[in-house]
Amino acid sequence: MLSPTSEGMLLTPTIEVGASTSARTTVEATDGKINGDSSDSAVQMKKRLGLLEGVAIILGIIIGSGIFVSPKGVIQEVEAVGTSLIIWVMCGLLSMIGALCYAELGTSIPQSGGDYAYILEAFGHLPAFLFLWDAMMIFVPTTNAIMGLTFASYVLQPFFSGECKIPELAKQLLAAVTICFLTYLNSYYMKVTTKMQNIIMFTKVGALLMIIVMGIIWMLLGNIDNFYKPFDNTETDPGKFAVAFYSGIFSYAGWNYLNFMTEELQNPYKNLPRAIYISLPLVTIIYVLANMSYLAVLSHKEMMASDAIAVTFGDKVLGVWSVIIPIMVAISSFGGLSVHIMTSSRMCFVGARNGHMPALLAHINVKSYTPLPSLFFLCILSIVMLVCGDVYVLITYSSIVESFFIMLSVSAILYFRYKRPNMERPIKILAAPPAERKCVKRNMAISGYRFGYSESNQKRWARHHGYCAGKTQSPIAVNPTRAISLHMPAVDMIGYHNLLPYPLKIINNGHTVSIAIPKLSEEQLGKGEFMPYTSGAKLPGEFEVESIHFHWGDKNNRGAEHVVNDIRYTMEMHIVHRNRKYSNLTEALGYTDGVAVLGFFYNLDEDEGLGLTAISRHLHLVPEAHNEATLNVTFSLSSLINGVDVDKFYTYKGSLTTPPCSEAVTWILYPDPIPISAKQISRFRQLYDVEEGALVDNFRQLQPLGNRRIFMRVGHTHHTNIQTLISEVDYRKWDWFH
Repeated sequence: MLSPTSEGMLLTPTIEVGASTSARTTVEATDGKINGDSSDSAVQMKKRLGLLEGVAIILGIIIGSGIFVSPKGVIQEVEAVGTSLIIWVMCGLLSMIGALCYAELGTSIPQSGGDYAYILEAFGHLPAFLFLWDAMMIFVPTTNAIMGLTFASYVLQPFFSGECKIPELAKQLLAAVTICFLTYLNSYYMKVTTKMQNIIMFTKVGALLMIIVMGIIWMLLGNIDNFYKPFDNTETDPGKFAVAFYSGIFSYAGWNYLNFMTEELQNPYKNLPRAIYISLPLVTIIYVLANMSYLAVLSHKEMMASDAIAVTFGDKVLGVWSVIIPIMVAISSFGGLSVHIMTSSRMCFVGARNGHMPALLAHINVKSYTPLPSLFFLCILSIVMLVCGDVYVLITYSSIVESFFIMLSVSAILYFRYKRPNMERPIKILAAPPAERKCVKRNMAISGYRFGYSESNQKRWARHHGYCAGKTQSPIAVNPTRAISLHMPAVDMIGYHNLLPYPLKIINNGHTVSIAIPKLSEEQLGKGEFMPYTSGAKLPGEFEVESIHFHWGDKNNRGAEHVVNDIRYTMEMHIVHRNRKYSNLTEALGYTDGVAVLGFFYNLDEDEGLGLTAISRHLHLVPEAHNEATLNVTFSLSSLINGVDVDKFYTYKGSLTTPPCSEAVTWILYPDPIPISAKQISRFRQLYDVEEGALVDNFRQLQPLGNRRIFMRVGHTHHTNIQTLISEVDYRKWDWFH
């Protein structure tokens, strides 16, 4: 058995329901330190990619092997120089549009997994499942095989001159060895590979610039015969045009791969779109100029006969120095293959984390913080694809499937525009380009959509939400000496012991962490299932659970919103309920009897709150504002409040504690605190807010009590005298206000 500190130990980021909690050995990884005393696993990939690394990854994927292979695939289908160049320009424009769409998706849904994450969020589990398996079984390993074969071709080409053909087996073996080596490198030496990408990026661009410069000099010397009547003999078969487009698109493929690694990208709201804006125009210009150089130097027949176009180009232009070209192209292909292996493994990892691939593939190596099983799984599939040695067959095979799913991902933008019109979009396609995030912040502040918790920000809430200046606002200070003791029924918590509907979502909205609880389907309701609900006390009806969220502080002596008996606890949990007579929460917020919130307090303790573990162990999935993740576990509400004395509580009429501050809430506060350990609260404090600072002190300032009454439940109805029973009958007659 591996010890908790074994370097090769593999851990999943979540633990399935029903896992034993006794004698459980787990690992906590923070900044590379491993401890063996946590009750859950929190190993996650680090944010170590900046803007330069982001640009390097995109350029590393795009300028990989395609530009040194695809020109032949395009020209052999359309058979005309002019038409070939038009296709290259159009492929660049299509890729730019696609990249802008992915910039919006990547900043709106900042999760690793790229297309998989967007399809899952928009269209659900089945399309995401189908995409993931198509990606893992078809176009990801096929692309690795293409890049490996291209690298092998350019390495071996100088050794087989003239009429000698490179043996297929030699190419396949060298490609297989290269894929295995780079998989190993990406598995255990992530820092080396990221630094290597920065160096190789300049080598890639340098190789193409050399080809472009040589081509321009060639044309300036008067060698422009190949551009005479450029559209003569253009192929008119639509099928061949489509295949030519797929060859061109393959060369541009990779502009979406940085989205696979959003969780590892520093400041993704800025760096993701910036990396795209820098990379795509640069690549399009370089590709068109490189193709002009190829077409100026090589005739149509020479391109058709060559297995390594750049080498043939170098032989004709550079003479004895032509060996430089295959070396630089081989380095370029090597880097492209490396970054493709690195990024595609993250999609496999995220899919396994969501239950769409075997759970083993969601494991992370605790020494290198890389998804080791996913890397080796894709390595094996890539080697299998090498059985087909024809690069152009592989290109067509992979491009058709990949293009379909890219189209599906892009259609998610239209879906979100219709279904989620208020979704925050730091980058919005088909709108005036924002001045990055500053413009978005300003616009959000003007619209009132964004709010902050600083003293000055809280004073501005009322400018955009009139209720925030109301007379019955929350939170308040609860003084037991001023509370009115009433013999009233306890709160009935019906269904609190039942597991919540699956799947739950954990959301960091930049202001708090919430658990979104899905509604039951018609089929489930037909079987007699129901959502947990509350009644009793002074509640005017039955209130169905809607969501859960938390408020916490930067220090241990603050964090809770309400102050009870002059104590402000470390954290406060709100379980939000909607009056069942209203169809949804939005409608309920329009009525004074619309919402009930049960408030529970957490006090710092040496012991962990066992119920809170079900949530705290998943916080690493939503480290930044607007991160969402689907949990592969569920739990009961009673598990969150286990041990709390629910017979004693305070109740009063108030409001939401965040904009729009609707005065529709009946508050029920339980003063008996729940334990929370220093490790658990530290996980909340490691999250980031909408301003990209630490998400802490997300509690509202205390509001005046005014003419409201606070009621405190005392006694039990089953052992009281007749006078008390009479007063209990009258408890509803007490008004909420003086």
